[in-house]
Amino acid sequence: MSYDHYDQHLKWVPTVWYRKKLIWSRLAKRVASVLGEEIGQGTVGYRISGDTIDGKLCFVTVGYLLQRLVNNPEDFHRYTHVVLDEVHERGVDADLLSMVIKLLMHCCPKVKLIVMSATLQVEKLPQPHNIQQASLFADYFASLQKSKKQLLGQDLVLTLSEVLAVGARCHPVEQLFLDDLQDQFDFAEPRDRRSLDNALVEPQISEGLMEVTCNLVQQLAQPACTVIVFLPGIADITQLFESLAPLDDTRDISRSGITKRADCPRLRIFALHSMIPRQEQEEVFNEVPKDCSHIVLASNIAESSLTLPNVCAVVDLALRRSVQ
Repeated sequence: MSYDHYDQHLKWVPTVWYRKKLIWSRLAKRVASVLGEEIGQGTVGYRISGDTIDGKLCFVTVGYLLQRLVNNPEDFHRYTHVVLDEVHERGVDADLLSMVIKLLMHCCPKVKLIVMSATLQVEKLPQPHNIQQASLFADYFASLQKSKKQLLGQDLVLTLSEVLAVGARCHPVEQLFLDDLQDQFDFAEPRDRRSLDNALVEPQISEGLMEVTCNLVQQLAQPACTVIVFLPGIADITQLFESLAPLDDTRDISRSGITKRADCPRLRIFALHSMIPRQEQEEVFNEVPKDCSHIVLASNIAESSLTLPNVCAVVDLALRRSVQ
């Protein structure tokens, strides 16, 4: 949507983001910057628990919009557009919100619904499941097409079954697995290394894996770059943070028991998780100094919803926590 179109026609566009609270404020600030203004000047705002800035373009949580529409369904006609982002992050609240919006759009057909996801690979046509996944939400809202044609006219209705793929040039990515790193670290005897191919690894982070990660982070660190390490939860983030803390050149911590590589640049360690106060996480978005490398220990908050500056490497321990 161009700014001119936005300025002339927009009442209020609630945007739903299916991830953590830190993301809304960062995204709102970014959009405000693109529009040439500061957040809170009336155009861009967000609503999260304990921190609300009003705006015509408002970023909200799934839970907030769901409760608002359930308790005040008459508010729906005030919107011109509703943007559902990260739709692949399925959940009870997200699916209920889709149902409520579908019901309300029968009464308010002028509201435009935009469903977005960065992970639906619609360009890979030989894989049928990608096509099915991409059209899932279009098919769900397809019943609205008839009511829209009756109320708005044939010429004003787009085909809901069409999926618009907006691509971008991807950076070249080299994938390395644990077996590829065996010769670079002394974390196993030769006989044990050969047995790794057939080993059944338990889904947990062992002390040895923490040591390998600490060494790997130093090897991957480059001046003016960011290294992201994905961990399954706050306990694992805290454990690795404490292990790496002696390497943080911005902290006055004894390095007894840990040796820093001679070719490793200055390091600064960050932790990203919804349980960490947002104010403590803001600095991770600053530009990385030329003589320093940022090491970011993150949960899936940084997997697809945040853009960190100058990322040169990602370490994914391939673990996640889920409720069975």
